[in-house]
Amino acid sequence: MSTFLPMFLTNIGPFLLNIGIVLFLLSLNIIYKDRINSGHLLDSYYSFSRLAIFMIFIQMTIFYSGMKTKSYKQDHKLPSIYTSFSYLVGIVLLYISIIIQTILKYYTTDG
Repeated sequence: MSTFLPMFLTNIGPFLLNIGIVLFLLSLNIIYKDRINSGHLLDSYYSFSRLAIFMIFIQMTIFYSGMKTKSYKQDHKLPSIYTSFSYLVGIVLLYISIIIQTILKYYTTDG
């Protein structure tokens, strides 16, 4: 029982973090679709949105690279370097997502 949490955080944690952030970004797009489509947002929204897409791409590249390693093919477990880097990118992506939420919620322009 004492090894469950470390194994969970090592194996499934990065995937759940990534899925949670993508779902959060998707919910922001659904909730604020009128504001996004009207174009009355700060230019920084578009910059952070592009940065979030780039970070998701990096996250997927990390997962793909980790799954091609020998240790993953043998043990079905991501090597710790990939897990650590995935958590790092995931936390940065989480901060970017919170910034996007703040921009969408509080900052609009007149056009």
